[in-house]
Amino acid sequence: MRHEKTFVYERSLALMQTAQVAIKQFPQGFGFLADQLRRNTSSVHHNFAEGYYQESRRQQRRFFGYAIQSAREASASFDTAAAFDAADEQIVARGKALALEVVRMLSKFSTAQGRQDSEPVIRAVRTEDGRSQAASKQGRASRPGGS
Repeated sequence: MRHEKTFVYERSLALMQTAQVAIKQFPQGFGFLADQLRRNTSSVHHNFAEGYYQESRRQQRRFFGYAIQSAREASASFDTAAAFDAADEQIVARGKALALEVVRMLSKFSTAQGRQDSEPVIRAVRTEDGRSQAASKQGRASRPGGS
């Protein structure tokens, strides 16, 4: 699937993995925070994947907005873990940094300049050799020069 080749997908997966490391450090009695962190990090990942395939920019922005809100919640959950001294400072800092990075990336995706809701969606995907390439909604790579 094309969404799996995006930088946003990779970073949201890293966010979930960092949350899992933090959760493993939580002392007894922090199940409420573990549940919250699992929900908001997986919501980022799922809403991005769902939004990626939406037919219109308006629908896509809606799902990306949900993902952005969930990433902000994840950041707050990492803050909560830090406030209760429930996880290592480095893990908390990594989780917050990843959440911020995902918010920034998704914000760029959802606020592309000069796009109309009826225009096809253009996405950046990672090629097999690791380079970034634009792909249209139909999955064809765009050529340099805009054609």
